[in-house]
Amino acid sequence: MAVVDLNLMFPEGPSGSRSPLPKQRQFMDTVMDPKGAPYVLYSGGVGSGKTLIGCITTILLAIQYPGDYLVCRLFNPELKITTLKTFMDVCPPELIIENRIADQIVRLRSAGGKVSNIMFRG
Repeated sequence: MAVVDLNLMFPEGPSGSRSPLPKQRQFMDTVMDPKGAPYVLYSGGVGSGKTLIGCITTILLAIQYPGDYLVCRLFNPELKITTLKTFMDVCPPELIIENRIADQIVRLRSAGGKVSNIMFRG
């Protein structure tokens, strides 16, 4: 399995660097901690990076812990034009086994040669 450079998933900042914002880093660290909280909330206004960090964290979880994942939003049209689009923009292509557009399932390569299914639902 290819090594994924997490920083490449983040957009380039004004200084040319790629890294999460402090609040995004805190969210990701909390979610990825096996002894962390069972539920984690990331809230903020428009443009605060919620969708981006949600997609990146889902990719990291799917790589490390193969299985089925659900990504949802209240309405499917908004899910397609924001969340699913962001997910496909940031996910390294070498991880994608299949993008099932009709039923909104993305299959990713995971640890140990296994597969994770990311299901997008409105």
